[in-house]
Amino acid sequence: MQTATLLGVLLAALFSLLIVLWQYFYKAKKRGRLNWVLAFLRFISIFGVLLILLNPKISNVSFQLEKQNLLLLIDDSQSIKSGGASEQIMTLNEQILEDEALAERFILRKFAFGSDLRTSDSLSFSEEVSDISGALSSADNIFGRDKTLAILISDGNQTVGKAYEYMGNDLSFPVYSLVVGDTTRYADLRINQVNINKYAFLKNRFPVELFVTLQGNEAVDSRLRIRMDGKIVYSTGIRLTPQENSKKISTTLEAAEVGLRMIGISVDSIPGERNTLNNKRRIPIEVIDEKTRVGLISNVLHPDLGALTKAIESNDQRSVSLLRP
Repeated sequence: MQTATLLGVLLAALFSLLIVLWQYFYKAKKRGRLNWVLAFLRFISIFGVLLILLNPKISNVSFQLEKQNLLLLIDDSQSIKSGGASEQIMTLNEQILEDEALAERFILRKFAFGSDLRTSDSLSFSEEVSDISGALSSADNIFGRDKTLAILISDGNQTVGKAYEYMGNDLSFPVYSLVVGDTTRYADLRINQVNINKYAFLKNRFPVELFVTLQGNEAVDSRLRIRMDGKIVYSTGIRLTPQENSKKISTTLEAAEVGLRMIGISVDSIPGERNTLNNKRRIPIEVIDEKTRVGLISNVLHPDLGALTKAIESNDQRSVSLLRP
């Protein structure tokens, strides 16, 4: 309540009291218990009317201390174990969770990640892939609107996902990294992205687009192969350098058989490459046998009908019938 409003309420109470005293005690010839009752009722009525005219607003402000979220994001991939950092991570995990000063200031939330982010009380270091960028994005989607800090414990060797080094501006909270284990960045060739339709028509050619990237300091030569149901249908050599470390490859494949076909894409490993899991991708595509029948209605035979029929039937999914009206 503001000072001016409070002063107005006090003056209204004083004014009501003065009127009651003047009417029921100063002017009254007789003073008894009834005067007190009537004086009280008159005071309430006058004071109430004045309060309605003043219309004071009463607000209540309360403060509550909310702790920030402290996210503990732990790499649970096999590279941690092979790099001899599993014991180091377990020690860091215990130290952070048992720290009383952190517990007083933050709400500690523990997560493990490999291919995806998950809550976990135990660590197995058995995940085949490590997606650091995916873990950070998932945490941001969940806690991005709250006051949050994150501690990332990892060896930094990501096998799938986006380049997490450049995600700082995309996240809603700061991330503090604790690097453990073997942090050496080995040469790595990977298939980053594959664009392919889910469906294709029989005897048609469908496009396949993919990107191959290199992580390393030396130029490398490799070979890309595309298989359909185990049979090689496309093969090409690729060369990548530290300056041109990404290559886009586009081709078309023929849908020869109806049904669900499996497209396998692989790139040969390079010398010194440790992670070969990201050298392969398998994507299903369904081949559909579907035709559209087109009717040409004419009461005369005309040479243009033949040309039109030939143009329409150049697509195997179209068949033409000549009809008379």
